[in-house]
Amino acid sequence: MKYSADIAVYSKKNELKLLVEVKIQRGTSPEWAAKFLRNRSSIHEALPKVCFFLMALPDAFYLWKNPVATEIILDSNLPNYHIDPESFLKPYFRGLASLKSQEAFSLVVLTWLNHLINDGEDEVSQNIGQEWLVESGLLKAIQGGRIEDQMLV
Repeated sequence: MKYSADIAVYSKKNELKLLVEVKIQRGTSPEWAAKFLRNRSSIHEALPKVCFFLMALPDAFYLWKNPVATEIILDSNLPNYHIDPESFLKPYFRGLASLKSQEAFSLVVLTWLNHLINDGEDEVSQNIGQEWLVESGLLKAIQGGRIEDQMLV
């Protein structure tokens, strides 16, 4: 069974590098994110071999680097990075009346990802709080790639 994430990001060589789950829940923790991913992977669909998995929420981003399906199911799956996205997502909130809908927040995440893919290093240097993109290797993996928005399919 294929894992259906909200967003899939491919490298310029057309290799799947990043899967993104977009949720509008607030006040979560790394443990909550790990449990959510474990439940989703064990009940619904196994996570495919992917370099990065990002759970994007309005007040927290959780990034797993090289997540392994067996570790996710076995409860040893805390995210490698827990990021507060407020500083770098704030410019994308302008013009939106509300972030209460899944679609509105997905649009913010898609726009941010698109900027990373096309203007990665400039985007990171202009907005504080994105050092994790370089440190984790995510920025290099997706630069010049493409996005598939599964929510629109």
